[in-house]
Amino acid sequence: MRKTLVLDCDGVLYPLSAIPNAEFVEAFKNSIFALGINEPQYQEASARAKAKNALGLFNFAREICQDFGISFDAFCDGFVANLNYGNITRDDELLKLIYEVQKSYNLAIYTNNHIKHLNKVLEAKFGRNTSNIGFICYDITSTYFNNIFHPKKSDLGLLMVAEKLGELPENCILIDDAEFNCAKALSIGMGAVLISEGYTLKEYLQSLLKK
Repeated sequence: MRKTLVLDCDGVLYPLSAIPNAEFVEAFKNSIFALGINEPQYQEASARAKAKNALGLFNFAREICQDFGISFDAFCDGFVANLNYGNITRDDELLKLIYEVQKSYNLAIYTNNHIKHLNKVLEAKFGRNTSNIGFICYDITSTYFNNIFHPKKSDLGLLMVAEKLGELPENCILIDDAEFNCAKALSIGMGAVLISEGYTLKEYLQSLLKK
C-alpha cells in the first residue's frame, strides 16, 4: 500500500531562518492591534484561549475575533500582509523532486498556519498555490471542531487529517520540523521524520528515491 507523506509548511518547505518565529509573533500582534484590540483585551483573550486548551496562535486569533465581532478573514489578510516572504528562495529542483516522489507516495500538506500564508509560501517557493500544486493541502481551519482548531500537538489534529485523507494513521508519515509534533504522530501510530536545517526536506526525499 502506498504511504502518504504529510508535509509541514514552515520549517519544512523553507528554513525557519527565512521567517523567524519572532516575525510571526510581531505580525500576529500588529494584525490584532490594527483591528482595534487593545493590550488588556489582548491579554484577556489569551487567558480565555488557554483556559479552553485552545492551542496555537490561530485559536487565540479566533477567540479575539469571535469575542469582539471582528472578521477572522480580515485578521488573516492582515497577518500575511505583515509578513515578509522575500527571504524564501525559489526552488524548482525541490518541486521536481516532490513530483518524482509522488510517483511512489501520496502527498499532502498539513500546516498549523492559515491557507493564505501557505499560498504565499507556495508562490515564493515554487510559483504555485494550493489550487495547482498537484496534491491536497490542509491548514489549521481544516481541523475546526467543537469551536476550536486542533493543531498537530493537540489530541485530535493529526487524527482528523488522517481521516480527511481517508487513511489510517499507520499509513501516513508526518514530515515536520517540530519534535513535539513528530512525537504526537508516533503516539497515534503514524510515522514521523524530523526535518531541520541539518536534514532538509530535499535530503529526505532524495533518500526515498534511493530505496
